[in-house]
Amino acid sequence: MHAWAMPVGGLLPLIVLKMLSKSQMHGYQIEEELSKLLNRKIPEGFIYGLLKRLEVKGLVTYQWETPQSGPARKVYRVTEEGEVYLKERIESIESIKPLIDYLSS
Repeated sequence: MHAWAMPVGGLLPLIVLKMLSKSQMHGYQIEEELSKLLNRKIPEGFIYGLLKRLEVKGLVTYQWETPQSGPARKVYRVTEEGEVYLKERIESIESIKPLIDYLSS
């Protein structure tokens, strides 16, 4: 089991949604930012599977970007539904913050 599998693992979709709510990003950018945030390398392909699951749920969408050099790539953004989902989940997490504070004291 990865050191971040519990409890961070369950928060990864929310972290990605939060990143995308601030700025549109392609998968590699998300992977880089998440690696920095968690201070560890994210397994290759993990982010793309997560993005696909978020897309299927209607929480993110993408459009193709064609840079002047290099291959075309998907640029992801959070949907309105994703924004609502993120807000609700953050409120839920905030409601248990006193319990987390208790456990960490």
